[in-house]
Amino acid sequence: MLVIGHKDTSAKADEYSLDLEHLCQHILIAGSPVSGKTNSCLQLLEELSRQSLPFLVIDTQGKSYRKFQSDTEIVKTFSICDDVKESLRFNPLRTEKHVRILAHIQSVVSLTTASFNLSVTASKVLEKALYAVYTQHGWNLFRNKNSRLSEWSDGLNEQYPPEAYPTFLELFEYIQSVTFANLLGGNPPQELVRAIDSLVAGSKGAVFNTKAALPSYFFEDRQVVVECENIPDIRDKCLLVSMLLIQVLEHYQSVDAPGIKRTVVIDDAIHLTYLMGLPGRRVGDDQKEDRWIALASLLASLRRASVPVIVSMQSSSKLSQDLIALFGTRVFHRLDVQQVKQIVDCLPNSINEEDLNTCPIGSVWVSSLGSEAPSLVHVPKHEQVASLTHLSSYANNPPNCRFSGCSSFPDACDDNTFEKAREIAESLPFRTVYVNYFLSCQKDLTQLVHFRGRLVGELQSQIGRKFSNIVELSWCTICQATEWYFDKMAADHGWPYEALLEQKELWLSMLRPAFLPEWPTRRINIDDLRAWREAFWTLKERDQGPLPLCGECECKCRFGSDVEHMLRDPRNENDFFKALSGETEPLSKAAAWFCWLFSERVMGEPDFDLAYCFAAHFLGRANLSVDAQLVFAHKTRTQLEEAKLKTEQGEPLWQAPAEEESAQEKRRKRIRERRKNRPDEDPPPLKPVP
Repeated sequence: MLVIGHKDTSAKADEYSLDLEHLCQHILIAGSPVSGKTNSCLQLLEELSRQSLPFLVIDTQGKSYRKFQSDTEIVKTFSICDDVKESLRFNPLRTEKHVRILAHIQSVVSLTTASFNLSVTASKVLEKALYAVYTQHGWNLFRNKNSRLSEWSDGLNEQYPPEAYPTFLELFEYIQSVTFANLLGGNPPQELVRAIDSLVAGSKGAVFNTKAALPSYFFEDRQVVVECENIPDIRDKCLLVSMLLIQVLEHYQSVDAPGIKRTVVIDDAIHLTYLMGLPGRRVGDDQKEDRWIALASLLASLRRASVPVIVSMQSSSKLSQDLIALFGTRVFHRLDVQQVKQIVDCLPNSINEEDLNTCPIGSVWVSSLGSEAPSLVHVPKHEQVASLTHLSSYANNPPNCRFSGCSSFPDACDDNTFEKAREIAESLPFRTVYVNYFLSCQKDLTQLVHFRGRLVGELQSQIGRKFSNIVELSWCTICQATEWYFDKMAADHGWPYEALLEQKELWLSMLRPAFLPEWPTRRINIDDLRAWREAFWTLKERDQGPLPLCGECECKCRFGSDVEHMLRDPRNENDFFKALSGETEPLSKAAAWFCWLFSERVMGEPDFDLAYCFAAHFLGRANLSVDAQLVFAHKTRTQLEEAKLKTEQGEPLWQAPAEEESAQEKRRKRIRERRKNRPDEDPPPLKPVP
């Protein structure tokens, strides 16, 4: 039983309480501003806390529920970009094992469309992009299986690894890619690009830029408060709340879900107008009003899953009757007669209409299931904590790390450091230097230590100023670049996820002694590096490369993904074709000369296989037939083999072409030859007399 209050102002009056069955039918708390809605929510939460029932409070406005925070940390408080409490971080595109991916995609598309008021065209484009990014991660959407999962698919682990799911950042990069533009036959809608871009930047990026799921105690017998005050945009707030509700719903849809289900409290739900279809929505020719009310669909699903929801909001005459019908118990404060008639089916004649509008603060009208008429109930007053003195610090708790390497350096997970590191790690120059770092380490293992100066130099050049915690920033940037590189490599080669996790952790374990000054072990065994290189090359082996010219290559496909990234810079392709414009050398020799020197610049030392890989990709972009490409590539490979042999023997590769003599120099040379061949008895020619 949940005691709401007393039927009279006296302490000996009868209590008015609700059964837990009524709680599972949802509760609507409505009223005008400053009429006691938050006080009614606090009373219900006090009853839940007294009975040790778990609850989740989503405070969309401020800090009204900090009174539940105590030194015993029974209540866990999250916020957005707030160092006092632990920041909320989770990946909305990640699901639990029992959830079908197609159903989750439809939920994400529906809620994103409603939150950002997207058109039908943008909604369909978003759906197609989500299908593509999930497929890139190995998912067969119709069978709900992942081809890159092995032991997880056998049920040995409770959940799939976080790398099995895409993130909003990967979704954003795919939407802006040339591949997706070619698939659509044009550029994606700008309203969709702006919406997804807003989710990976600022305060939303601090929440969604992670591969981790919600913490486990979100679904345990814990009491959780989430404060959304640092999200000013209503659209972003709608999406955050709806994604949290989806995570709760999908968790309790499991067959083995716990019996005691968490009560969800949404305070100041007036900020979720884009989910409820309140005034202020844009009406277009391709939009229907029934697509607006996404919150009603969520509440109906939560009701079927027996997850109680308490919604507090200012009443509005524009609320949908379908939405109001989902609440079995309606609690309302000071409201006019028209709003009360909208919330309550009928008012008996015994109730004075003036009493409804002049309801004293601290008293509420309650209409529950089975009651014939609303009852006036006096709710005890609860004090709210407005300062930070009652908040406990979470510095000693393990951080909600975003990436694999964060656990070795928790200070690198700071929101400010992470945002700056994300900006650098996503830039094309830094990613290019990071690819060069990887290639150099594969050619010369000592470059693992020697190359770091160039990597940090590129990082400092992008900062443009002194940074107080440069070590934390460097490590956070490297962790993000490592996630990007290995995820891309695993997707291109179809690695199993256990191999991806093993390679990622092995690479970070080799980087920690080189980039973390206070790491206890500063030495790296060269045998371990050789073993890593052989295992890394083995994972990238293919029977056939992606290009027609890969037939002659003997190490498929060791450098294909790296070369593809290098060619993202169009200047490299332009330089290659400019090198073929000369007339003094055969074109195949000029192409071999350019690719040989290019491999030396990228890797630090010339490499025959990398040079041929560059040549194959450059020629694949030329306007030539496949037969012409094969002939040209064979001649270029022959020239590269000669260059490799000369390099091993210490001979010069190519003689520099002789400079062309000028006409004046040729005339002087002819005069010298005539003087040299003139007989001694012949007198020199006389100069003409002026």
